[in-house]
Amino acid sequence: MMLHRYGTPSHRLERVMKRVSFAIGVEADYLYTPTALFISFGEGLHRTELRRIDAGPANLGKLIEFDMALEDLEHGRLGIEETDIKLQSIDNAPQRYSFFMVVLASAISCGCATTFFGGGWREVVFSMVVGALLQLWDRLLKYWAPQEHALEITAGFLTAMAALVVSVVIVPFDDRTAAMGSLIILVPGFSFTVALTELANRHLSSGVARLAGAAVVFLALICGVALAWRLGSDLKQGPVVPIPLPSELYALAVFIAPFSFAVLFQARKLEWGVIAIVAWCGFGSAILASNW
Repeated sequence: MMLHRYGTPSHRLERVMKRVSFAIGVEADYLYTPTALFISFGEGLHRTELRRIDAGPANLGKLIEFDMALEDLEHGRLGIEETDIKLQSIDNAPQRYSFFMVVLASAISCGCATTFFGGGWREVVFSMVVGALLQLWDRLLKYWAPQEHALEITAGFLTAMAALVVSVVIVPFDDRTAAMGSLIILVPGFSFTVALTELANRHLSSGVARLAGAAVVFLALICGVALAWRLGSDLKQGPVVPIPLPSELYALAVFIAPFSFAVLFQARKLEWGVIAIVAWCGFGSAILASNW
């Protein structure tokens, strides 16, 4: 359940549990979907158990530490009780980065995304401020209504409306580019990627379910933004062309964006280099492909 909570794909979770069962001498089969885990024991009295599982935010650092603990169990370096204690300590450990670091990383990530979308100085500044405020809004919603899952639709509406009002009342800028850049930290790219991985591995039930979950998040963001644009359509004065940014700033955004997203995903500093290299290679490949 801990592996699932922090973002392990279904097929990988089932393989890990199968290997662990074999290592400790227990015959069992597993079927995992994003909200349920079925465990069928084959020794003695045949029985099947169902565990309800709720997904949590992706935490790459804890996910890697869980994998390492299970590998130690599989290879006999740890016993069952020792592994259980270690897994519980990993699960109960505080967040790897402080809330201030997460807020700062959100602001930087949104600013970089707005730069990639073609925004200017004004759009970048707005998206950085709103990106930081969205983390505060997320914390408030978890305190007020933790089970309502209202973050995406409310964030989409408030961000798009704020961009529209600020662009009309305070300083003109491209409110749509600024709104898209501000909401990049809420786009479920990780869930979408895991869903496609599961489908590619022929784990259809879990892949479709997770893909549907990501689609619902997308839809909530779109509905919130569309509602704000509809209600504020009379305020719009006309298209505004962003002031171009220097190419040096664009290169700087490419350089620092992977590190800010690594903080948001709670990745360990040991993995920062790998994350950055993969991100830069992917970005470079996209640039080359677009030229062709």
